[in-house]
Amino acid sequence: LCPVDFDTLLFMAEHVDQLVTHDELHYRLWPSHGFSKNRIAVQMHKVRRAIRDGRQAPLLHTVRDCGYLLSPRRPNLHANRV
Repeated sequence: LCPVDFDTLLFMAEHVDQLVTHDELHYRLWPSHGFSKNRIAVQMHKVRRAIRDGRQAPLLHTVRDCGYLLSPRRPNLHANRV
């Protein structure tokens, strides 16, 4: 992994089973650059590919319009909605 890939994975590992927002990722990885959802999506794709290791179920989940979740379990994203 290159340094930014490692930093991304480390940040996600520090927040296992917690939603990490696009903003949190941006400020952690690229604090001096303009915000870009595309940059974040590309970065998360690289990390997802690196940690897949032949698994059927993904470890890194996209939470649409919010961010990402690192979890061995499939998240129930609708559990807390009213």
